[in-house]
Amino acid sequence: MERRFNGTFRTEVLDRYVFTSLDEVRRMTEEWRHRHDRQRPHRSLGGLSPVAYAMASSTTSTSG
Repeated sequence: MERRFNGTFRTEVLDRYVFTSLDEVRRMTEEWRHRHDRQRPHRSLGGLSPVAYAMASSTTSTSG
């Protein structure tokens, strides 16, 4: 079963760490979001990251 974004974020970041400051939460959130959008493959996108999928989609839509 695939998790939704909020559930994935909660289990991979919020439930995993004890934060000492709001700045730390912001930094770790931004790092996680970057990995999630740019590096992590998503089953629903054919194994591509969201950024790779968007690039492939824009290339496909402009070449036809």
